[in-house]
Amino acid sequence: MNLGILAIKLGRLTEAEQAFQTAIRVGPQFVPAYVDLADVYRSEQRDTEGEPQLRRAIGLAPESADAHHALGLLLVRQRRMPEALSELEQAARLDPGDARYAYVAGVALHSTGDTRHALDLLRAAHDRRPGDRNVLLALATISRDAGALDDARAYADALVAVAPWDPSARQLREDLNGK
Repeated sequence: MNLGILAIKLGRLTEAEQAFQTAIRVGPQFVPAYVDLADVYRSEQRDTEGEPQLRRAIGLAPESADAHHALGLLLVRQRRMPEALSELEQAARLDPGDARYAYVAGVALHSTGDTRHALDLLRAAHDRRPGDRNVLLALATISRDAGALDDARAYADALVAVAPWDPSARQLREDLNGK
């Protein structure tokens, strides 16, 4: 497994693929090997080979947020949005402590027009992780897009407080204060 990760970092995708396939043969219950193998396939635009790996991972460990998240992203790339949203939301439900899952699911929901649900999911993530930069950015921009400018300003202020070094955060706050 570590050899596969090292091979990815070195850009040796064929070696990485072989290492993850070996890890699966040696430990067929080891879910991260399936997820990492699917990621190698993604890097090579071979998602059709990655999807079965992710579905096997979910079959072995239905509670694996990583596997659901990876499958959701694969389905987004394939423009299979209803399935993708289901998988991304499942990842966020399975690991509510990882704000990245909520962020991705929230952005995906918003992109399909389900802004209310996106904001609900992101607010819950913000309650758990009030200093998460990506969640605050999503809350500020989606609130702005929804016309909730007071909320957007409050989230932009919080964003600047946690990322004062970020010029895009400051610009967003300035833009919102000018409205």
